[in-house]
Amino acid sequence: MNELEQKQLFCPQCGSACPQDQAFCAACGASILQEDDSPKLPEADRSSSPRGPAPEPDPVEAACKRRRTQKILAAALACVICAAAVVVVAVYQSSFTKIDAKQWIEVTYSGLNGNATASVSRGNEYMDARLAEALGISAAELEDADALYGFAAAAAAELQLEKLYDDLDFDVDVSPSDRLSNGDQISVKITYDEAAAKEASIKVQNTEFTVTVEGLPDGKEYDIFQNVRLVFEGTSPRLTASVDTDACDSFIKDYVTFQISPRDNLKNGDKVTVSASWNRSKAAENLYLITKEKQEYTVSGQPEYLSTLKEEKLSGLQAEINDYIEAKIIAAYPPYTSMPGGDGSIKSIKLKGLHRQYLLVKKATSDSYGDENRLIQIYRFTASNENGAKDIYSAILVNNMIKSGGGEVSWNDIWQKGPYEKAEDLINDYVTKEKSDYTVETVE
Repeated sequence: MNELEQKQLFCPQCGSACPQDQAFCAACGASILQEDDSPKLPEADRSSSPRGPAPEPDPVEAACKRRRTQKILAAALACVICAAAVVVVAVYQSSFTKIDAKQWIEVTYSGLNGNATASVSRGNEYMDARLAEALGISAAELEDADALYGFAAAAAAELQLEKLYDDLDFDVDVSPSDRLSNGDQISVKITYDEAAAKEASIKVQNTEFTVTVEGLPDGKEYDIFQNVRLVFEGTSPRLTASVDTDACDSFIKDYVTFQISPRDNLKNGDKVTVSASWNRSKAAENLYLITKEKQEYTVSGQPEYLSTLKEEKLSGLQAEINDYIEAKIIAAYPPYTSMPGGDGSIKSIKLKGLHRQYLLVKKATSDSYGDENRLIQIYRFTASNENGAKDIYSAILVNNMIKSGGGEVSWNDIWQKGPYEKAEDLINDYVTKEKSDYTVETVE
């Protein structure tokens, strides 16, 4: 055995060769000293040693040695991880002297060809490639390095990336971003805090570029509004609109909602816009290509309160008014109704004719509760008693006259006010005083 072999020692734990002047194994960390602090000889030398067989090791002492070994290994591993994290962060910092925004920002699409939506995100693959390049390893080796360095290094690198993005205040604008088709050109513009970038010695390249939309699946045209009906409640101009989807398929009923504008206080001739919103992922699953989001409807054919008496055929109403006058005035006034002016009771009365006629229509701005319209006919009569004869006036009032879609006119009721000695007093009480809430049309 030469002098070099005599100085070579072996670890009792793993068998690795160790220098004679080293107290612990470089491979596993175990002590390589004998209990008497003298180095152990190689196995071959010990077999020929005159000392005889080695004594059995103390189990308590062996356990203590293993625990010391584990502590040494744990400390060494922690140092490796911390060092790795420092290396990764340092490499990230050195890799960010230049950032190619076109490579970093990824544009993705959702939806179908003809109605897709674009969105942007940060591309981790680009940053991973920069990191691998800076480390001088491949992407696969970078993944192995992530596994080796563990959570601490990965978390440190990710925090560094987030801090960079926040510090530079990146903002990405994409135009157009919706209703996209394959072949469309999208402009991408990136703005950032240039002062912060300059302070960090970072240069951002390709802040404006275009991308071509591709890879969108084709769908089938789907008209949301095909079987949608707009229905109304009330009477024009106090109609309320709602959407009827009874004739629509399950997609419309389950995944589409509608908004109506305007919805209330509608009248015939008004334009109403119905807007639709839908579950886009469900539409994509069914390959529904939906391009129409709004539909305009015109209110028509709804019953309406009369707003004018021009060209209206009211022969049925007038016949009922004539019957009312005969029954409630000519036949009812005598002999108990007082003569206006205090000249006794009316003994007989005779119709002389229609004096004035007005149509009152409630204003749209009025918030008062009351009839929507009112027909007022003022009639002149000659009333007589033992004191003589004179003209008197009574009014016939007809409320809420409604014209149906077919042109027929209906009304709520007919009633009368009077008698008055002067027509002007009657007009003041039932026409002039109502002008704050009603428009007044004098009917010839």
